[in-house]
Amino acid sequence: MTPIYQWPLAILRRWVVLPAAGTACLLLGIAVGITQEDRLMFFLSLAVCAACGIKAALLYRVAARGEYAVLEGICVALKQNPIQKSRRVKIVDSEDQVHVLTLEKRIKLQIGRQYRFYLRQTESQTPPFQTALPTPHVELLGYEEIEGAPSDGEENF
Repeated sequence: MTPIYQWPLAILRRWVVLPAAGTACLLLGIAVGITQEDRLMFFLSLAVCAACGIKAALLYRVAARGEYAVLEGICVALKQNPIQKSRRVKIVDSEDQVHVLTLEKRIKLQIGRQYRFYLRQTESQTPPFQTALPTPHVELLGYEEIEGAPSDGEENF
């Protein structure tokens, strides 16, 4: 098992934010439940807090066991899906292999920038990304922009 201090920053940030958001929701639900005498609000916020805790525990298990793959490369294309809440992202890695990921629209990426994606590995996947991507069951654990990588206006000498 990998110690917490060796986890990638993107995964560690998500692991810390999940229980914090659940706790904040619970505290808000308690406050509203007491002032408005609303038990339903309290129980709903309790359910959200429990769901955040369970998701954080599952993320801890995945990160501690190292059950994630790292995809690093330059974003070369973004294609919006008009009806869906997702978009397709083409990534070219250092070995000039093209990978296509389907990500949520809320994830802000720019063409020409270099990114590192942390994807959950499933047992059905052979070595990472050897299956035909995009696959809807690929779960994004986190991503980060790699600083110092050449962008659109920069040249690499």
